[in-house]
Amino acid sequence: MSHTTELPWIQGWISPGLAISLVLFVLAIGIGLTVATNALVVMGLALLGCLLYLAWRSPDAGLGGIFAVSFLLPFAVVPLDFGLKPTFLNLVVLVVYAGWLVRWIRGANLQPLPPYTTGLVLIFGLLVGATGFWGLNFARPALFELRKVGEYLLNLGLFALTLQLIRHPVQIRFMVLTLAGCGTAGALLGLLFYFLPPEMAQSGLGSLVVFDYPAGAVALRYINDDPRGTLRAIGVAVDPNLLGAMSALAACCLLPFVFGSGTVRGRLSAGAALLILCAAIYLTYSRNALLAFCGVAAFLAIVRYRALIPMGMLGGLLILLLPQTQAYVQRLADGILRQDQATLMRLEEYRNALHILEAYPWTGLGFFGTPSLEFAEGASSMVLLTVATTMGLPAMLLFLWLWGQPLLRFSQILGQRLRGQTMEPYILGLGGAVLALGLTGLFDHFYVNLLYPHMSALYWILLAACTQALRLLSHDPETQPATISQERI
Repeated sequence: MSHTTELPWIQGWISPGLAISLVLFVLAIGIGLTVATNALVVMGLALLGCLLYLAWRSPDAGLGGIFAVSFLLPFAVVPLDFGLKPTFLNLVVLVVYAGWLVRWIRGANLQPLPPYTTGLVLIFGLLVGATGFWGLNFARPALFELRKVGEYLLNLGLFALTLQLIRHPVQIRFMVLTLAGCGTAGALLGLLFYFLPPEMAQSGLGSLVVFDYPAGAVALRYINDDPRGTLRAIGVAVDPNLLGAMSALAACCLLPFVFGSGTVRGRLSAGAALLILCAAIYLTYSRNALLAFCGVAAFLAIVRYRALIPMGMLGGLLILLLPQTQAYVQRLADGILRQDQATLMRLEEYRNALHILEAYPWTGLGFFGTPSLEFAEGASSMVLLTVATTMGLPAMLLFLWLWGQPLLRFSQILGQRLRGQTMEPYILGLGGAVLALGLTGLFDHFYVNLLYPHMSALYWILLAACTQALRLLSHDPETQPATISQERI
């Protein structure tokens, strides 16, 4: 079997004729729809067509396509009504599954699944399905709610699929760089719409209405939803807290590339991307995202990169002392002292969550409704309490273990075993991203909220990628990033 140092989806199968035909096909559809809408349809469908083609020809590249959709058009809906409109994310995920299935039928050399970890994820998936049936006791779900449960189960399955598809260190490198690149692009969009005049920003974001995005004044968000207050960066994420959390994931992934031992050019490029991501985190005014990023940076500073300590101290002093940042400091102080509306609402949600757990500790309430008015839906903005109130305490403990297991293994290789290896920044970056998953889940529930399927897709793919990276390291401590077989569909 031939070998190459490149990713398999780059070589051998992109013929010029096929590529030209694909582009013309997408443009033909886009131009036809543009007559009734706008030029964004062309760009959106062109992006979708390219991602679907990559996902079909190589499902591991399709995982990167899921990153691209999640950061650039996470809520985009195909502007064609088939009765139940598919989202861009739906199509890319389904094509990744289809490509993997064809590869499996053809007998491709897929990575064997670890029975212990895969079994735990399967049990969690069964609990999700059982929770759906249990919720029927309290409410009759709408078709939209059933669809969201199905989307979550598909995203959960990406964990096992990622474990099978990633077999070589070069694929880990691709996943990390794609996460960083797509995250930076999403942050740039957030900064662009933030610094545009409000009328232009509303017009630009409103043009996405063709993809079922919100239009008008609701496309922009302000602190406490007060249009007279401070504007928050939002980009195409619909919610500033979402943009902050996604930017924090990408920023934590980039920290080892900035402060590690790479080339000067690589460190400068990573530093520029990190500045963009940090600016986006700051301007979302998401305290949760900022604390998550600072927590991961502090962890890496203690265990590996001492240069982060003076940099962090300098950044903290600037935030505390600069006149331009005093509103941000006041917002942080209000949250800590429990004096703002958002914090008070969170505390009320926690009390409601504990009330639910007292009544339904083993099963939770399910996804579709509550048995009486004394229980409020959307029980908690904390991811663990959300899992507990919808699925029960056993599911919460299993969810916590699935997140903590790769971190435990990650902590075991932080010593001399990883230091100086070629894959060090990639593995440290994945470990930082997985740690950020938990920290951003302390005060938000994106990763189990059925309304944000792209966040659950990111969650399970990153968990699996980190798990697989550590497995590859244990099998090959040197982790040389060379050969990968040229297998394709």
